[in-house]
Amino acid sequence: EVSPDGQSGYYQLYEMKPDALLLDLMLPKLNGIALLKKIRATREFEKLPVIVFTNAYVANMIHEAFTAGATAVYNKSSVTPRQF
Repeated sequence: EVSPDGQSGYYQLYEMKPDALLLDLMLPKLNGIALLKKIRATREFEKLPVIVFTNAYVANMIHEAFTAGATAVYNKSSVTPRQF
C-alpha cells in the first residue's frame, strides 16, 4: 500500500495494521519525522519496524529520524537494492 502524504499514511496504519513501514522523510502535509514521532507515541505502533528510505539532503534529518525512533535509515542515493 502507498500513501500520497504523511497524514493519510498515519490513518492507513490503523486500517492496514502492517508488519513494517517503509517511510520517506520528505512528505507533504505531515513530514516523515513528524509522522515517525506520532507513530512512536501511539502504543499500538511503538514497536512497529520503521525503515526510513530517503533522499533527504540535510544530515540533521537523518539524525532526527534515528532520534524519533527509526529502526534503520537508508539514503536512496547511496544504497543499492541488494544492500537494502
